[in-house]
Amino acid sequence: MLRHGIPTTLTVGGLIVLASLVLRGAAWDFPSLLIAVSLLGAGGPVISIGAPVLVGQLFSGRALGFAMGAYITAPGVANILTYSLSGPVLIPFFGNWRMVLLTWAAISTIFLAGWIPIRSALAGDTGPGGDPERSGLPLSRDRGFLALICLAGAATLFVDHGFRFWGMEVARSAGYDGGSAGLIAALAMALGLLALLVIPPLAVTRGSHIRVAMCLAGLVASGTLAMMGLWGRPYFVAGFLAMGFAVGPLLTIALIPIVGHVRFTPRKRILVVAAFFAVAEIGGTLGPLTFGILCDLTGGFEVALIILLAVALAIPALLFGPGKRLETSQTKGSSE
Repeated sequence: MLRHGIPTTLTVGGLIVLASLVLRGAAWDFPSLLIAVSLLGAGGPVISIGAPVLVGQLFSGRALGFAMGAYITAPGVANILTYSLSGPVLIPFFGNWRMVLLTWAAISTIFLAGWIPIRSALAGDTGPGGDPERSGLPLSRDRGFLALICLAGAATLFVDHGFRFWGMEVARSAGYDGGSAGLIAALAMALGLLALLVIPPLAVTRGSHIRVAMCLAGLVASGTLAMMGLWGRPYFVAGFLAMGFAVGPLLTIALIPIVGHVRFTPRKRILVVAAFFAVAEIGGTLGPLTFGILCDLTGGFEVALIILLAVALAIPALLFGPGKRLETSQTKGSSE
């Protein structure tokens, strides 16, 4: 990734994702479809790892927090658009799913074409990385940081995916019909996207980072208690919306100590971000799985919500150490 520069690597990742879309639309049997989907697994992580590292190189201070929030917001908005347009609009219009995929491929081509001149402009600013064996301290000296930030990532996606995948079912179990539950979930998602742009810029220094993490964890805890019905049904919607607002920026808050680390070189950021997402996705899998299993075993969501509350309260503790590696003020340190 560093040999050819992060912007060039992101371009390659985008081309792989685009090829996956085209090949999925043109797949003629299951093996060809499987190969096309596998390409997505090759290109997607390149973008997921490279994009936050590039953001860390280009921005600092509050601008870093806003850029990280915008980076996480963009896929969320794209997901809303694709899910809301593919089934209700595009499939009835074209009459088959292949043309839907090819339509999204055409739109992706437009975005990728717009990225090319940006990549050229950034190539001179970021450039290829230095000698990978000589840049920065050995990663083994940052084992504590790596362990804590990866555990924080796993806890964050445990809470995020658990709430997002099962939130509507929790609302239904509380007595809301499907339409009302969907509306509450949509409002919570909208608040989460808003929080992604507002909250991260407030968490880019040592002191502010842990304070923001504690406030978000407190909101998740309050929302969880409200969803459990401890304060009565009138507070359920308020708790659900508070959860949506707090869960939205959690992943960004967990990433900021990596991209804002005052001593990390680009190579170390890439390694840590890669490890972060590898471990975080374990939590992202365990969150919905835990909800489903415990719901089957207990017949309700109370136990699962208690576990979600406990995991959420652990996030500030896990981020306390890594947050100390941020700058003490909103001036850029020497990280490369």
